Amino acid sequence: MNARHAAGTLLIVLIALGSAAPVPARADQFSWSRPHATVLPTGNLQWRPEPFVYRAGQAVRYIDFDTGDDANPGSRQRPWKRHPWDAAAAHAAGADRGVDTYVFKRGVIYRGEIRAAASGEPGRPIRLTSDPSWGEGEALLYGSVRLDGTWRRCTAAEAPGIPQPEKVWYLDLGDRFDTDSKDTRLSAIWRIADGRAVRLAIARDPDWTITDPDDPFTGWYRWKTFTGAVSDGWLANPEHLAGRAGDFFDGGFVWTQHRNLMGSVHKVKIQRYDPAAGAVWIDSPGGAQYRSRWRGRPDEPFELDRPIHYYVENVRACLDSPGEYFYDVDGPHAGRLYLRLDDDSDPNGAVLEAAQVRSPIGIFDRSHIEVSGLTFRFNDDDDGLYGWPPYIGASPMVRIVGNCTGVTVRHCRFIDVMNAVVAFPRPTGVGGPAQASQRDIGAFADDVMGDIVIADNDVRNADMAGAIWVNGAGQGAAGEAWGRLGHVDVLRNRVVNSGYRPGRSPTSSIPAISVVLAETAEIAGNIVDTSWGNGIFTLGGKPNRTVNEVPLARLLIHHNQLDNTMLGCNDYGGLELFQGGPAYIYNNVSRNTVGTQTFTPANLGYNLYLDGAFKVYSFNNILAGKVKPDRPDSYGHCGYFMVFGFLDHLFNNTIYHFEYGLNGSSGNRSCILGNVLVDCSKSFLGQNRPGDVSMLFGGDTGEMGRLGIPTMAYASNVFHGAPRGGREGEGAFGFVGGIGPNAGGGAKVHSGDTLEELREALTAMNCRLATLGVHVEDNPLTDPAAFDYRPAAGSAATGRGVTFFVPWGLARVVGEWNFYGGGADPTVVLGEHFYMQSEHMERGMYYFIPRNDLVLSTAAAGDYVRGPLEDWIDGALRFDGVSRWAVLTHEEMSRPVPYPFTLGGDGRVVEADPPVPFPGEPRRTLDMDTNNFLIEVYFRCRDGHAGGGLAGKTDGAAGYELGVDSQGRLALTLRSPAGGGTLTGPAVNDGQWHHAIAEVDRRLAVAALYVDGERAPASELGMAGGASLSNGGDFIVGKAADGRCFAGDIDFLRISRGTLADARTTIEELYAWQFDGPHLRDFTGRRPLGRRDAGALEADR
Repeated sequence: MNARHAAGTLLIVLIALGSAAPVPARADQFSWSRPHATVLPTGNLQWRPEPFVYRAGQAVRYIDFDTGDDANPGSRQRPWKRHPWDAAAAHAAGADRGVDTYVFKRGVIYRGEIRAAASGEPGRPIRLTSDPSWGEGEALLYGSVRLDGTWRRCTAAEAPGIPQPEKVWYLDLGDRFDTDSKDTRLSAIWRIADGRAVRLAIARDPDWTITDPDDPFTGWYRWKTFTGAVSDGWLANPEHLAGRAGDFFDGGFVWTQHRNLMGSVHKVKIQRYDPAAGAVWIDSPGGAQYRSRWRGRPDEPFELDRPIHYYVENVRACLDSPGEYFYDVDGPHAGRLYLRLDDDSDPNGAVLEAAQVRSPIGIFDRSHIEVSGLTFRFNDDDDGLYGWPPYIGASPMVRIVGNCTGVTVRHCRFIDVMNAVVAFPRPTGVGGPAQASQRDIGAFADDVMGDIVIADNDVRNADMAGAIWVNGAGQGAAGEAWGRLGHVDVLRNRVVNSGYRPGRSPTSSIPAISVVLAETAEIAGNIVDTSWGNGIFTLGGKPNRTVNEVPLARLLIHHNQLDNTMLGCNDYGGLELFQGGPAYIYNNVSRNTVGTQTFTPANLGYNLYLDGAFKVYSFNNILAGKVKPDRPDSYGHCGYFMVFGFLDHLFNNTIYHFEYGLNGSSGNRSCILGNVLVDCSKSFLGQNRPGDVSMLFGGDTGEMGRLGIPTMAYASNVFHGAPRGGREGEGAFGFVGGIGPNAGGGAKVHSGDTLEELREALTAMNCRLATLGVHVEDNPLTDPAAFDYRPAAGSAATGRGVTFFVPWGLARVVGEWNFYGGGADPTVVLGEHFYMQSEHMERGMYYFIPRNDLVLSTAAAGDYVRGPLEDWIDGALRFDGVSRWAVLTHEEMSRPVPYPFTLGGDGRVVEADPPVPFPGEPRRTLDMDTNNFLIEVYFRCRDGHAGGGLAGKTDGAAGYELGVDSQGRLALTLRSPAGGGTLTGPAVNDGQWHHAIAEVDRRLAVAALYVDGERAPASELGMAGGASLSNGGDFIVGKAADGRCFAGDIDFLRISRGTLADARTTIEELYAWQFDGPHLRDFTGRRPLGRRDAGALEADR
């Protein structure tokens, strides 16, 4: 019977794409190849948004808040006053039916709350926009009300407790003017004058201003002592707090740092006051720490030796300076607003905007909506429904929640706001915080959100953490509802001055831009300047201590420039990534990442921070500390910092002016290659130091990295400068720790005062590649202090970079091998896949999950040869056609593993002591069943070779196998008890390198072979759709099931339990990335002439 007509059959179509070398699709077809910014030859970026283009659908309605009327037809000549989705609108029922474009008049301020009540369609979104030809200026949406009424100058009786009442004015608004919760009423007022807005301060002490742009706390007070438990107790500063009336601080708050590692500024209520001690009682949320539980007694004052800054706010007696106000919530004149303008003038006639609306546009469970060409200003920071985590509690101008697909916010301006855009599916969770959040966003559900686009927006002065914030979720327990986040684009946005009133979390990284748990994302062309936390924060895969599988994770973070970040917290990065990849971080600039000194004397800010990140490729980035001519001893703390991760590759980056160039964990199976490190004051390279606070607080003692040193590669780097060493025992050039009789704190540090000494130490630790590079006398960069990061004329960086193969991320990769030589044991080929399954419960145990190393039947160092994908190592393995093959046993890939974490009775991840075995059966492995799968290989057959196996797993009765048949053709064989067959493609035994993909789609009953670039005639094979390929045989590379061995070289091999479509990609995109992608070019997009230069930029030649 013809397989094409058999019910439930599998049709495998072989498509050959061939030439001697891959002929990739053009990379410029894909967004990831475009810079999305103006790239300067010196290694800098400039914001380059795409121009706004007015787009309208078929049914257009016009809105003019000033002169419109909801009884009008909504035409341009007779517009509506309000949007029909505004609860205050007075339209006839069904006024929005069929409408796909709403145009707001330029030059007019719209005030109200718009809640989406309909969805558009794919290709026909509902648009909220403006038309440049209708009106003048900007189409404005305000979250505020204008304060009208007659202001009166105070007397002492009218302003009890307020100093200098004759300088204060009041306006009676009534106690129902702001219906937020008591502690958050009237939380923001702006004065509009001379074309600019001035934010008035809530009555505070001290009346601080920023005098040092790198330290906004210079005008704040410092706590002296803390008496209490870890985060709740008495904070004292007698000089500024003692001797006041007992009710002086009633209703007040403090904005404070804390003594724990992150030290993040947060807002906390004053609960009690002790006038004699000059102390206030506070109860900071979890994560804050003023005294370690191991230091001192809670009933004795603990001296705060680190600078823990604070200021007091919302205290009537602190209304003592121009530019302040106080709203009396429940005092003797409830509802009265007291005010001093910034110039102490009469407020009558002044234009004052008071925040009232939290989110002027809300999109809940609606799809295909576009917001564009609008300007948003002056919203409220809380409506009494504060949720947790902070992205739920955020107050964005545009809020996107729940089941939403195809929502775009583009070409908008957000000026003087709390947050700009926040989007999230409802998360997971139980308990009080979850219940509080559900009062705001509804019950947690299995939401799916995707195709979110936030592009070409301009954000200035955003109070809270996450000016732009898109957040998915992980599953906390099996069966629990959780929100999935698909694809996200955050492109070409500019965020200036964010996070200065970040919220209530004492551990927040206070990001300007945050994209968390998107399956795929592109974050590119964004410009961030002056952020109190991260410039960009990302988290890939799934959170720690969750149980869900992650079929696909692929993050692209490129061409972003982040300046002056981490001003208000500690131990985070200017550009930061947590958790799973693959992630690609390239062509970014991260400068002056500061950090605070709340935990140690060092400012713990890291320009690029991989915090428990796995399978990350970082290349062509420029990381720079700030040069201060008046302080020549001032350096950035650390350029690149990684803890707890592995498979993190750092190559061809430029790192300048830091205490430590590279620091943290070494990880394992990682490469540090072709980087230029210039002017490091303490050391160029420092890893696995026992006691490093960022490592310890992440749970990494350095032991896992030390175990991984034999898998590491350090080569082709260029070092310039004369570091003097950091702590005692750390070499001036660098150090790598971890070897010692005891794990963790008892481990030994191997240091080197010179490159040669560190090389010897790494070699003694059996490091895979320990050449490190060269230490040169002349500066290899042109003028990095003046932001010119190009190689200097005659630079030692010339020709010392690397070509590094970077595979494109696929779905459910269960095996990946690069066949690198140089290891202490040449019979082991390291596994390099990373696929987060339910087994990945807690990041502290990821390293123990089977890595799928291959074991060779026989091999010596000389059997590894130079392949075309890389030039820094012998990265291909020669198979002799007789006695060499590699094996990963079925037993090894499916063995149970004892972990220090397990699932508790409620299905949540808990610690296990002693460790509990995790069964191997649920693990998805190289054993295929009825699932889709893909085999990718880059190989060279010996000329004329026939009959050898490339890769497969079969026991003879069931399984799969890719190899070369007796005529030298590529052949894919599938077997099952229900039958099977062999499919053949073009001949590949010509002694040339070939790239091949065999793809099997069981759901669609089709498959394809791709070989280099040419299409061959189709061949077909019939097999029952439910036929299983599962078997107990071993996975073997280099030998067929019939025993015939492969003769030739293999450079790269990868097995995925999914198709290209499952990975949301195409063969054209994969080829373009792998053979013409950004890793093969420099920061400016140039291909190298000859061997690649070290660092992010190619030399001019």
